[in-house]
Amino acid sequence: VVDIYRARRYVEPAALAAGSPLHPAVTAMRESVDLGETSLEARDWRTVGTANMAFHDAIVALADSPRLERLFRDIAAELRLAFLEIDNPEALHAPFVTRNRALLEIFLEQGGPAAAEELRGYLILSEQTVLGAFTRLRRG
Repeated sequence: VVDIYRARRYVEPAALAAGSPLHPAVTAMRESVDLGETSLEARDWRTVGTANMAFHDAIVALADSPRLERLFRDIAAELRLAFLEIDNPEALHAPFVTRNRALLEIFLEQGGPAAAEELRGYLILSEQTVLGAFTRLRRG
């Protein structure tokens, strides 16, 4: 998990920092945020998780690099396997639905560098959330 997030912290903020709000991937970002919000209301945690990963896929797509996209798909697959071990998908996914919306708005209103800085903090929180869930599993 630590290495997965280490890789994410290199790839995602760099793609966001260099990305343009006019890039076609922004449409996918918007759609995934909307889907995450709708799924949160329905308490459909599987779809919330899927929407979240689609949001991060779209962030990486801003880099226009098929290699980075393949790398991120591999990272995301490993992360999904880790998520399967956690028995509380609401705690795992719910806090990040609103953070995705906020991150998208920062990107659109303030630009890539500001959004990349926000994403760095987001990824640290996400890593801590996943590691905390694993710690609770081991104690339980």
